[in-house]
Amino acid sequence: AINEFGQTPGNTYSFTTPGIPVGNYAPYAAEISVAFNTETMEMSISWVGSDEDDDALTYDIKILENENIILEETGVDANMVDPIQFIDGVDYSVEIISKDTSGNFSISTRSFKAP
Repeated sequence: AINEFGQTPGNTYSFTTPGIPVGNYAPYAAEISVAFNTETMEMSISWVGSDEDDDALTYDIKILENENIILEETGVDANMVDPIQFIDGVDYSVEIISKDTSGNFSISTRSFKAP
């Protein structure tokens, strides 16, 4: 140490403090849930999405019936779609793309056969 009264030898130390992280995490893949109401022949599709950084998420949704698109929406901020009519024994597929405000995304898919 050096000051107006002279010099004093001492040990040298180095300190580092964490800064603000540079970058952003991609959202976790959404967990897709499907429920069937056989009385009304409607299926309910919902999902749960989250992000490590707590960024606001939007979703792009695609629902296919026997490989034909029956619903496609982009930029949705809800976690469910309106009930959809289904047909017994038909193959369905749901794709949810979770997007954060930094442009990161993850894709979730679920395929199933209607009861």
